[in-house]
Amino acid sequence: MDDILAVVAEMESEEHKLLNEHSDESKAAAQRTIVVIVAGNCAAFAILISAFWLLRREVSHRRDAEQELRDSNRFLILSSRISP
Repeated sequence: MDDILAVVAEMESEEHKLLNEHSDESKAAAQRTIVVIVAGNCAAFAILISAFWLLRREVSHRRDAEQELRDSNRFLILSSRISP
C-alpha cells in the first residue's frame, strides 16, 4: 500500500511540475503577444504619421504650383493686353 501511495505522490508531483511549466510557457507566450501587439501598433502609428506628413507636403507643393500658375496666367493676360 505504501508503494502505491508513493507512486501516486510521485505522479502528483510530476503533474504539478508539468502544470507549472505549462503555466510559465503560457505566461511567456502572453507576454510575447503583448509585445508584438504594442510593436505593431507603434509601427502602424508611425506609418500613419508618415502618410499624413507626405500628404500634407504634397498638398503644400500643389498649392504652391497652383499659385505659380495663377501668377503666370495673370502675367500672360496682362502682357497680351499691353501688346499691340
